[in-house]
Amino acid sequence: MWLYSQIILGDQADCYKPSALTKARFGDVACYKLLAGCKSDVEALTAVVAQYKAWYPNPVTYTSWDGKEMTKDWLGIADEMWQLAYMKRWVGDDTMFSKVIEELGVEV
Repeated sequence: MWLYSQIILGDQADCYKPSALTKARFGDVACYKLLAGCKSDVEALTAVVAQYKAWYPNPVTYTSWDGKEMTKDWLGIADEMWQLAYMKRWVGDDTMFSKVIEELGVEV
């Protein structure tokens, strides 16, 4: 659940917030309410998917940290947040949010 909370809430120490490109207010209490009742990975990831879809019903365009203009939909942003929270566990680790939800059969 810690990883799921980080991809939904962000991490102040690492300076990323998944809802930053929205006008939504989303903090610790909202994160807790979203994930508290989840009993499995599928339930938690279903809740995460629903939240990202609510935040990003349409693609958004933004300027990345290196000055590049990017346009991403909810899944692209979720993949990016996953990479920030998950980090690479070993050389060649290509685990992505989109792959995980697909393998677990989470409906998108």
